Amino acid sequence: MLSLFCFFFSWKWAIAGITFSVGGYWIADLTENEFEVDDIGSLVDKMTREHYIQSGRIPMTFNKMEIEKLLRDVFADKLGIQENALTRDTRFV
Repeated sequence: MLSLFCFFFSWKWAIAGITFSVGGYWIADLTENEFEVDDIGSLVDKMTREHYIQSGRIPMTFNKMEIEKLLRDVFADKLGIQENALTRDTRFV
């Protein structure tokens, strides 16, 4: 809007502003990133699933209670196994 307003005073500044704006939009379009998740909770779940060890306060440690649920989620997500079919006694052949 400011560039259009500048046409009344200095056409050189207006052209420079429009060029800068179009260039900025073009660069933003080239470097855009899209999230694969819809909300923050899904993002946290995905990050925990993929980077559990690095996400803790003390790296290379884990909670045995959390790791069981995490492994269930990973197997269900990556291999398509139903979560209720996964127990501690489940064997993979």
